[in-house]
Amino acid sequence: MLMALLGIGLVLVFSSSSVTSLEQFQDKFYLVKRQGRFMLLGVVLMVTLMSMDYHRLRALAVPGLLMSVGMLLLVFIPGVGKTVNGATRWVLLGPLSFQPAEIAKLAVILYLADRLAKNYKKRDSFRDYLLPNLLLLTSFTLLIVKQKSLSLATLVMGIGFSMILVAHANLGHILSICLIGLISVSGLIYAEPYRVRRLVAFADPWSDPGGAGYQIIQSLMAMGSGGVAGVGIGQGLQKLKHLPFVSTDFIFAVVGEEMGMIGGIVVIILFIGVLYRGVRITLRAPDLFGMFLAFGITVAIGLQALLNLMVVMGLMPTTGIPLPFISAGGSSLVCMMASAGVLLSISRAAETDSLSRLSRRWSQA
Repeated sequence: MLMALLGIGLVLVFSSSSVTSLEQFQDKFYLVKRQGRFMLLGVVLMVTLMSMDYHRLRALAVPGLLMSVGMLLLVFIPGVGKTVNGATRWVLLGPLSFQPAEIAKLAVILYLADRLAKNYKKRDSFRDYLLPNLLLLTSFTLLIVKQKSLSLATLVMGIGFSMILVAHANLGHILSICLIGLISVSGLIYAEPYRVRRLVAFADPWSDPGGAGYQIIQSLMAMGSGGVAGVGIGQGLQKLKHLPFVSTDFIFAVVGEEMGMIGGIVVIILFIGVLYRGVRITLRAPDLFGMFLAFGITVAIGLQALLNLMVVMGLMPTTGIPLPFISAGGSSLVCMMASAGVLLSISRAAETDSLSRLSRRWSQA
């Protein structure tokens, strides 16, 4: 399923970027070759992490967290941070650039999995269990918000809070935090005029068809024009300078136009299959650390895919969230494949543990 998503992603990246690549780089294969190199790096990283014992990652929980904080702060250094469309989210390393928030997402999952497992006996305590983890999560979220990336900040908060939710036993604490979180997100939206415009455009895209509502309208036009079977791979028209960020945030609109409703359903089924596997790995994990780690990764994949699909289909305001394993972009793809490698490592450990228990039962029979 994962390899199928990667294959579909390569085809769609080429289809959506070939014209732009030819105009900007005089090579219609430029962006798809770039995506292929990142995919190869991701495969190497996934296989490496899959082959190692995931318990070794616990030693990286604190150093990884500190390193990710440092990288999040790097974007604010002139000459190091890269600003695109008014948002400073990238760090430049020579000819390469990466998005620290993607790495921070993994660091938060790893750190919370370690902390929640170690202090699980204190899960009813607000002061010893809930508060420290929430303060950490809030700090990371604010750093990402400062980069003008409310969507990624919301994603990190959603992942972390989901992990805390399954670990924490006090329903009153959870409901209070949900209320505070809702108020906080509302405040962050109304703090920036462009976010308010996106919210208004979500309610009525045609109120500003040439501005805040443009992306939603073009996306819906692409999705609608594909019909049941689509117009054919490479034959879509909306990608030709009509739909912005077509190879990244709105690549599912290309699925709808060129592969139709059938193609869209196939992609969604593949994601459901990946999530089903993630849930099974979570439930069969040999220990609490593995369970929380697998759960966090599964939520990260599922929540990011859900947010992207809802934006493209006009079910929530426009955000800059890529579609996992499919959208163009090195940072997101490599980090997602690294996450998949960790998930597969936990799965291998669960199978080994299951075989060991079965062997002990046979020896005692």
